[in-house]
Amino acid sequence: MRNKTVLQKRWVWIVALALVFAAGRATTAAAAEEKPVYWVALNPAFAGATLVNDREICLACHEDTIRKYEETMHGKALKFVSPSQGECESCHGPRSKHVENPTDELALKNLKPVQQSAVCLQCHEGGARFGW
Repeated sequence: MRNKTVLQKRWVWIVALALVFAAGRATTAAAAEEKPVYWVALNPAFAGATLVNDREICLACHEDTIRKYEETMHGKALKFVSPSQGECESCHGPRSKHVENPTDELALKNLKPVQQSAVCLQCHEGGARFGW
């Protein structure tokens, strides 16, 4: 009888965690839709850049970095997000200009901290900050 009670408690926890995760995803998705990043305002060099929407293009030059990223908390969590979110350009902006001229001109490290935060806040707004 004791084992059945323990098993029931585990299922309650599993269901509760699944609901919390689902709510977090919904909040994150809503925040991303409501708070777009104005890339040109962050860095005028983004003017005219368009989304590539092809992870394979990024992998061609950045495979080692992307493989390491996939093992981070963000990389693991974003595997479960819709295809329009969680890809390279969600955080790094439209990359067409970078593909044409692969310099660090459009790198996030060139932004001021408040500008970097604007990128993060497209998903981590309000209750979806998760300790950020």
